[in-house]
Amino acid sequence: MSGDLLIGIDCGTTALKGVLCRANGEEMARAQRPIPLLAPHPGWAEQDPESVWHALCNVVRELATHRTGRIAALSIGAQAGSIIPADESGRPVYPMITFLDTRAAEIIRDWVRDGWSKVVREITGWGLQIGQPIASIAWLRTNRPDVFAATQRFIGPHDDLVRRLTGRLISNASCGAQMPMIDRRTGEWSSDVAAHIGLTTGHFASLGAPGSTIGYVLPEIADALGLPRSTLIVNGGQDHACEALALGLTAPGRLMLATGTAWVITGITDSSEIAGIPPQMDLNAHVVSQRWTISTYMGGFGAVVEWWLGTSPTSYGDRYALLEDALAVSPLGSNGVRFWPESQHRPASQFGGLKLSHRWQDLTRAVVEGIAFEVREAIDSLRRSNLPVHALYMLGGAARTLGWVRVLADVTGVPIYACDDAFLGARGAAILAGLGAGTYSSAAQAQPYFAPSTRPTNPDPHAYTCYAHAATPDT
Repeated sequence: MSGDLLIGIDCGTTALKGVLCRANGEEMARAQRPIPLLAPHPGWAEQDPESVWHALCNVVRELATHRTGRIAALSIGAQAGSIIPADESGRPVYPMITFLDTRAAEIIRDWVRDGWSKVVREITGWGLQIGQPIASIAWLRTNRPDVFAATQRFIGPHDDLVRRLTGRLISNASCGAQMPMIDRRTGEWSSDVAAHIGLTTGHFASLGAPGSTIGYVLPEIADALGLPRSTLIVNGGQDHACEALALGLTAPGRLMLATGTAWVITGITDSSEIAGIPPQMDLNAHVVSQRWTISTYMGGFGAVVEWWLGTSPTSYGDRYALLEDALAVSPLGSNGVRFWPESQHRPASQFGGLKLSHRWQDLTRAVVEGIAFEVREAIDSLRRSNLPVHALYMLGGAARTLGWVRVLADVTGVPIYACDDAFLGARGAAILAGLGAGTYSSAAQAQPYFAPSTRPTNPDPHAYTCYAHAATPDT
């Protein structure tokens, strides 16, 4: 196997992370830099593309200082729901509007009311959601016609970073799907969706396959970042798809659960048809050919837990240790307390069954169990669609809590593999870099070298039976 080195980048919402790896998956270095989030008006959530670029430069420079051989290639996984208005060459003319932005909420509501959301779902596989780039573009057309008129290209953060590195404006269907602007059947930009917001497909970057070579890094950029001028820039993909690649999720049957501030569950399908997937799940091109991810945002459950732990009568330095202790004290079923978390279909969190005998620990377990029931419902919806569910890979903060993993396994009846690796997306991007460099002949060859350490937890049959007979949230 080649002795060349690979760089994988994960451009997230709040930080940009990178890894420098050998071809056998061994990491030489990790680095990350924060990316400021700007809120010039209530409900707005923007980022300066220059700040994102500076974060990339600083991360790559730091990684390059650890190289012991030739860096062969670099690839980028990126948040895919944000948009940058740019000129013909791709230079930004306005801040990046992120997927957290709510300024276009009324536009989305109008589109849902007039039925256009069903058209978009049929074409792209995505339901319309607040914060999506197509709504942000429509908002600019109405409210900032000067910016709309000056914009010749609408690009994502992946596309902008690739342009700065190579001088070429290239995207991929994995990143473009979340706009949502990609025709799920053809894998190309949809002219019908573009026309609805006053655009043509020419307003977007050319599409290439994830893992395909885009070109060499520009000589002046290579010198500034400490890279060899022979470093290849390889087409990347959506950050969650890169995480799935690093986990080896390339076929139906295994799911990924991201447990950050937002909880998102993701599965894999081998078809672009939407008739066979739950209606609340969105279809996204995977970074692996002829595979698609299906996912749904369940709610801001991480924020719910942080809020609840903040009500503790005890002062703890580590809130997750506090959570672990509470789960050890309160028994299965939380002594009869129930909790329904705020979610996509529930406007507010609420407790039920409270008695004077209940303790704070009971309410804490109820919060965990209530969230676990939401995950169980998402898994059950996949099963009702005749999609296999064999295992669940759990990422993020909740994966560090043994008690929470145990509850999730017992409530869902699915083996849980907890993975506490915040650089998983960057490792997936490194696999794509290796594909473009010819280091690997396929993702299947590369993945075993990059497989992360996981902690398995099998469901307890007795606990699963007890939870299976418990009432599920219905309000």
